[in-house]
Amino acid sequence: MTALDNDEVVLTRHTFMMRNCCARESLSLARSLASEMLSRNGVDQSAVADAQLVISELVTNAVQAIGEAVVLSLRVDRRTVVIEVADSDPTNFPIRGEPEDDDEHGRGLMILDAIVEDWSVRRTSRGKVVRCCISDGN
Repeated sequence: MTALDNDEVVLTRHTFMMRNCCARESLSLARSLASEMLSRNGVDQSAVADAQLVISELVTNAVQAIGEAVVLSLRVDRRTVVIEVADSDPTNFPIRGEPEDDDEHGRGLMILDAIVEDWSVRRTSRGKVVRCCISDGN
């Protein structure tokens, strides 16, 4: 059984969701399917690239922080790409790091600030959701 066997993927014209997103293979699949869905919806390639980076950052950080799979969802709402990553930990909110030049970690929120229009974190009955919005340049 590979990591992909456990992924539950829902893909429609305007939405994409992947449960149990945790392994390198599933993250690669998530980026690929997200790119396909966004391109099919006419999203600007710059916004597609930004969405792939945000997906990588959010999913990787969440899995590293809580040690388990997360739920990734993505949708196109008018000219905005909305990305959400849900996990089961309601207390471990993202913390802005102040990395040294040679640190391998701590830049995730700086990346978000640089490329997304807006981002937020909210508690849910099952944990928390980090939500990011990327404007489509079209």
